[in-house]
Amino acid sequence: MKFTLPEEAELGLSMDMTPMIDVVFLLIIFFLASAALSVGAGTEEIELPEASEAKPAERLDPDTIIIDVKWAGEGAAYAVSGKGYGYNDLLRQVQVQAETAKLRERAAPPVILRADFRVPYRIVQQLMFDCARAGVDRFDFQAETGAEGAP
Repeated sequence: MKFTLPEEAELGLSMDMTPMIDVVFLLIIFFLASAALSVGAGTEEIELPEASEAKPAERLDPDTIIIDVKWAGEGAAYAVSGKGYGYNDLLRQVQVQAETAKLRERAAPPVILRADFRVPYRIVQQLMFDCARAGVDRFDFQAETGAEGAP
């Protein structure tokens, strides 16, 4: 006697998608957690100047370049996302990011300057001019909120 199987059983093609879905969810969780950690990167303690009109940033662009300028006694020390750079290397880094955005047909990323209150304004001003020459046209400054009614 000959037994015949239905066509579906002959093919035997079925795949369990549960493990694949689990892996995808784990990857999503990993990338969300690592993105949340990178947002706080580069925010080491700097003695920021006080400004009575200072307000927190409402929304950060993920491509935002955060430049820390510290006063080292002899001169300014520069860092981007916690990594120290010389002045020329810093400008090259900003220029590369601006050119990359231009290639993707996007606006140049904004720059947030976090300067120590002891850094002379001329250094911050020169940094802004050089970043503008590199293609960045949006700047923001970070400061501590001063007391209300302070001069």
